[in-house]
Amino acid sequence: MAFISLFTGLVLSLGTKWGLFRHYWILIKLLLTVFAVSMLVAYTVELSHAASIAAQGTLTSMDIEILKAPIHITHPSGSVFIVLVATILSVYKPKGVTKYGWRKQQEVKRKTDPIPHSTPRWLKRIGLAAVIILLLIIGLVTFI
Repeated sequence: MAFISLFTGLVLSLGTKWGLFRHYWILIKLLLTVFAVSMLVAYTVELSHAASIAAQGTLTSMDIEILKAPIHITHPSGSVFIVLVATILSVYKPKGVTKYGWRKQQEVKRKTDPIPHSTPRWLKRIGLAAVIILLLIIGLVTFI
């Protein structure tokens, strides 16, 4: 699900007017998501190791110390914090356009005639929603 979140974020940023490199808040959100995904993958490896230790019949004192490690609290709580920050960035969209974004805004202002045969925006959004739902279904089926 974390990789699907990263993928859909990239697709949505590249397919909308916000763009991936036009606003600083989008770049920060992308970096936060990449960091969160890497942190969750590392946590999954640690949790798998802890589960294999817990499945043993007898535990040594070293095994018990590994199972008591604070990593089982820090990774999930850090991930929740990152998701909250990303959500706040998405809702409030702080000002700040990158140089690339500023150039793109100037190009749009200079361009006066619309593209005559472009796909309607509503059709693009429905197609994008269908792709996202399909990816979510595939992700859920593979995990079940």
